[in-house]
Amino acid sequence: MPKEPIWWARTTVDWQSEDLQDQLVLLPAGSARHALAWRDVMACTTWTEVRHVAPGLEAELRDYAEDAEWAGDHFDFTGLAAYEDGALPPPPERAMDQRLPRDLIDTLGVSEDTVFDGPFVRFPGDRVDAVLAWLDDHGYDAVEHPELGRVLQDPSDELG
Repeated sequence: MPKEPIWWARTTVDWQSEDLQDQLVLLPAGSARHALAWRDVMACTTWTEVRHVAPGLEAELRDYAEDAEWAGDHFDFTGLAAYEDGALPPPPERAMDQRLPRDLIDTLGVSEDTVFDGPFVRFPGDRVDAVLAWLDDHGYDAVEHPELGRVLQDPSDELG
């Protein structure tokens, strides 16, 4: 059975410390689509728009929203307590830790444990050739998707 393609992008992350600015984001295609959908939802102003832009996220969002936050059609991502607490959108560094091959993470990633969000993994941008070679050597189809770099940017950038 073929392995799920890995989408990747190299990006500059301005809000990180200087030594972490040049980074790679790598996610299996399905997880990458999910991460990008979260970013698209941030610009929505109604629940109707959320259902249109990312129908699969409505139930997940309602799990995070309190009753008053979704009583009508009005939607404000920044008004969600989970956004204010930093839990939304879900950190891609956690998704990479959970969904990428452990050997890739152990060999080329930089892992760290966070107090509130659990383990994260980062891939320095200067390791792009080694990461792509590792994926190829292990039978993965690595597909560059520059727009995936959005998921490593400061979430407030998506809000205008």
